[in-house]
Amino acid sequence: MKVSKLIELLKKFPQNMLVLVAGYEGGYDNPELPVMKPIKKQDKDLVGYLGIYDNALEGDKKVQIAVVIGRKYHG
Repeated sequence: MKVSKLIELLKKFPQNMLVLVAGYEGGYDNPELPVMKPIKKQDKDLVGYLGIYDNALEGDKKVQIAVVIGRKYHG
């Protein structure tokens, strides 16, 4: 999803509505502030319960920059 699409979707909701992200093992958490990170697409064999994308490492090919919204850790 692109930033413009996310903004378009969020504009349809009341501006004072709470925004949450999925919790680690269940429930919901507050999101972290969005940050830009270098990412790469995972190998097909690794995609399962892991995400489609992972953090890029130095020397990785096909790196792109993405806006990442994580969940706040409460530990």
